Amino acid sequence: MDKSNSTEVTEYGLDRPPTKSPFAPAVGLPEAEASSPEKPCLAKAQGRLSPESASPSTLGPRNEAAATDAQPRQLCHIETIPVELFQVVMWEITKNPGPGWKPDHAFTKIRLVCRRWTAILEGMPKVWARLSLDMGEKLIDLALTRSKHCPLTITGDLFPSPALDKLFQHAYRWKHLDVYVNDKFIMDRLAVRSVPLLEELRLKHSVFTPHKILFNDWAGEKTRTTYEGEADEHGAFTAEFIIDFPIANDIFEHFARQLGKGEPNPVPPALRIIDCSYAYAGDVENELKLLQRLHKHLPDTDEILIDDPSSKFIEDALSTLFPSNHSSGLFPRLSTLIVRKSVGGVSSWLEKWQKRQDKQGGVQPLPLQTLKIEGRSVELTKAWRMEDPTISAESVKVLEKLVPNLVLNHVAVK
Repeated sequence: MDKSNSTEVTEYGLDRPPTKSPFAPAVGLPEAEASSPEKPCLAKAQGRLSPESASPSTLGPRNEAAATDAQPRQLCHIETIPVELFQVVMWEITKNPGPGWKPDHAFTKIRLVCRRWTAILEGMPKVWARLSLDMGEKLIDLALTRSKHCPLTITGDLFPSPALDKLFQHAYRWKHLDVYVNDKFIMDRLAVRSVPLLEELRLKHSVFTPHKILFNDWAGEKTRTTYEGEADEHGAFTAEFIIDFPIANDIFEHFARQLGKGEPNPVPPALRIIDCSYAYAGDVENELKLLQRLHKHLPDTDEILIDDPSSKFIEDALSTLFPSNHSSGLFPRLSTLIVRKSVGGVSSWLEKWQKRQDKQGGVQPLPLQTLKIEGRSVELTKAWRMEDPTISAESVKVLEKLVPNLVLNHVAVK
């Protein structure tokens, strides 16, 4: 096999050499199945219009000319490409399905086209490694088998079932987990599970408490087990909890300890705290505990984004990070702070912080290199024709003295 093609071939889970002839019939299929007249796909057309079936002895003089004209069109265009390229197309479809297709359901629809397509999909373990929990127990069991040793992407509702028990047996293969959990027993099982390949974790508990805490570039430098000829570094770990944080403490602690066993990551962590005010509802004590807990596991964080519409939450978070005496000790390597949505929270914090500083004998610079204040997104502003939130020119002058780089995005200065 040409080594120049080996990387691309293994990437899509192929386990056979490339097809040399673009007009070759179904590679890897039994001869009888490749030309089965029962197939609703091109094999059926091939059976009707093949050179053998279109001979004068079988068609008669009246249809001979028509058969001769039809012979060049006996294969559809999609049948004229090598199976390997066809698999690449299938993989792209399953990764980026069209409207109305769930990403983890795409391959289940493709395999229903014909037996040839089903057989091709059987040679693509990565396609079977994308599981949706509403696929049904039998299909999940089949996917776990046909995905071989590929890392798994799992989405859906976690509830006690035989299918869930089987998934837990394959926890060592979990790579992306995006699930809804409303069962404490399952939460406890997640907290003690070993998931060495996990790169992304999203736990949803209730749409009425949309609380997100997202960690980016957290994982240490780990080498992933070699699959299908690939040897990639363990990617950045992302954890997002759409759940009351105290409920998720055990799971958070588990994954934090697990990642801490790896080698230090040369890329400093970036922390995202999104829409926490809905969960805490002004509970300043828990807000402080949240930042302390994050600092405990991510002390080397050099960038924090606080994305929240609550002015009170923004004000309290800034007061926790930057008390008047600069002695909070949280995130000592923090260099970039991004505040999004609530410009009013920044103004309120700045006014009170400045008064405390004046009482202590003067204003000192913040331990930051960059402070970004962002209003609404461009898309939202255009869609709803909203004006940018405002900040006073006086506040801007004070902030410019506190940090070397002050960036205002979609914020009006008045």
